[in-house]
Amino acid sequence: SVCHSEWMSAIPTFDAVELYSSDLALCKPPHYLNDNLVGFAFEYFQQKLFPEENFLFLHPGAAFVIGIEDDPEDLMDILKARGVSTDKKLIFFPVNNATNNVHMMSSKTGQGSHWSLLVYDSASATFYHFDSYGGCNYRNATRLARKLEATLPTTVPSSSKDQTSDSKCKPKGSHTHRSKRQPVVEAKSPQQTNGYHCADYLLSTARALAQTATEGIAVKDSGKQLHEHVPKAASQLRGDLLKWIKAIEEEMSKKS
Repeated sequence: SVCHSEWMSAIPTFDAVELYSSDLALCKPPHYLNDNLVGFAFEYFQQKLFPEENFLFLHPGAAFVIGIEDDPEDLMDILKARGVSTDKKLIFFPVNNATNNVHMMSSKTGQGSHWSLLVYDSASATFYHFDSYGGCNYRNATRLARKLEATLPTTVPSSSKDQTSDSKCKPKGSHTHRSKRQPVVEAKSPQQTNGYHCADYLLSTARALAQTATEGIAVKDSGKQLHEHVPKAASQLRGDLLKWIKAIEEEMSKKS
């Protein structure tokens, strides 16, 4: 139908990003931001906000594939193709608890209910996890980090327990348990105040960390800046996102 065609019409944007009219509707609360919108924002950070910095903002689809790839050779090929290496100063990975990449953050399928941020700091050889909802995605972040360890080695000391910090995130009947070495540091992240702002905090935290890094502030020392800037930035993120999309759409239309 015409309505369906308009709803699913492609928006001119970066080559590495798919964006449709239907995605823009998700910028209106209380919708979750999906992987297309997170992917666009990360590409915007990469190309427009921090083009001269040695950072890598990985698309959520790529992060998901890395997290589920079990073949070591295929995994290495994926990481090489995406430029994942210790040559990068900071690498930003969106973390989602979806089990199906096709329906990442879909209210209709129930696939994916939370976003968080995993950051690799090459200088300290450390993964940091920033979760705006009490560490809900820590297990998912750890699973992803373990997939990356051959390429992005860590120096985090062994941990004797699961670092999930909030019982509201744990399945009924679960409990803290002794486990193998945990390769991820659970950072103190600003916390969202509603149930749908997780991607807003993910993106605002990634942007703030990148900005503080350009000012010479290490990830481990960025807590003060994050708590000062991220909540306000997250509250404005959806408006900013629509402005960025419009600007890139106009830029791409002029080129065509």
